[in-house]
This record gives sequence, C-alpha cells and structure tokens, in this order.
Amino acid sequence: MARKIAEITESQWTDALIASGFSAAEVKLYTEKLISRRDHMLSQLSFEFKKLRPAGTRTSFDFDPTKEDVPTSSTGVKAPINGLKVVKGKAVAL
Repeated sequence: MARKIAEITESQWTDALIASGFSAAEVKLYTEKLISRRDHMLSQLSFEFKKLRPAGTRTSFDFDPTKEDVPTSSTGVKAPINGLKVVKGKAVAL
C-alpha cells in the first residue's frame, strides 16, 4: 500500500480533492496535509522515494481564493470558492 501511495503525485491529490467537491481553500489545505503525511509515512518506513516537499511541508501558510489563483484540476476544472480561506495553516471564514 505504501508503494502505491508513494506513486501519487501532487496533481493527482489535487484532482481527487477537486473531484470530491472540496472548496479552493480546502484543496490547498488538504493537499499540504496529505503530502506531509505521505512524506512522513514513507520516511518512517525507510522507503527510497522522492519527497513531494523536499524542504518540508508548509504548515503555516495563507491562501485567499479571492486574491490568489484557485486550484485547477488537470482537466481544467477549478475548485469552487465557498467562503473559506487559509490563515496560518487553518481554514477560516472569508
């Protein structure tokens, strides 16, 4: 199972979250959380793998979908804006 998780790209995480109906802020936040957990799990299992965040994941970042580019899937579908933004790594109301 870990080998399969290691093969998932950031683009695939983003595509899956957008297809699931998550908002732009949730997509940004959950992508960072999933990548962090993936990289941590694989390092704990001593797997040879390429980290998606070699410098470490962003744990305290800001994202406002009304001012920044909204995550877009590989098929061109944009994540909806639903009244949330990310402040210091946490989802809050706009």
